[in-house]
Amino acid sequence: MKKSSSTTVWAFVLLFFCGCTKDNNISNPNTAELSGNWNFLGFQAETSSTATDDESGDIFTDVTTSAYTTIENGGTVNISGFTMTGNGITYGAVDTTLLMEYENNVFQDSMTTTLNFSIPPTNSVSTFELIGSDSIHFTSQGLIATGSGPASTGAKYSISGNILTMTSNVVVDKIIDTLGETIHQHETAKVVTTLQKQ
Repeated sequence: MKKSSSTTVWAFVLLFFCGCTKDNNISNPNTAELSGNWNFLGFQAETSSTATDDESGDIFTDVTTSAYTTIENGGTVNISGFTMTGNGITYGAVDTTLLMEYENNVFQDSMTTTLNFSIPPTNSVSTFELIGSDSIHFTSQGLIATGSGPASTGAKYSISGNILTMTSNVVVDKIIDTLGETIHQHETAKVVTTLQKQ
């Protein structure tokens, strides 16, 4: 099976804010507790991708997992009204990815790769709305839109003292047609972003 999943998962999680489930109960439209200037402290990411290919009755499956915490974090986020402005957001990480290969549900092989990456200082502007009392839904792009993964949509958030934590979850199912070969891909990512009020 072509290893399309192993090369796309790391890019898939380079999203600063990923998806959350949106409910239609907008009961707390006040952004006062979020307003102000925040230092970007970084994020933790966990990803998984399962790619399945049926080749004449033989089922080939690649399972790719990754987990990392960013380092060398920098930059600030200003939240005013329903706008988040990122200024000089930067981070790096050492991402170790594990690929496990199966044929007809029988383990065949595994491979580990390590990728060092860094994101140069980036500025961005994003608008959002509050959903209920603990969710942010972006009405434009997320603060940082890098990689080739799904579009940013929002996060659950909580504030403890001067720390704002935003937890984003993404689930994407897609079908990839590569030279007549159909691959069913299931991707998940959880990203926990931390900001500190100035």
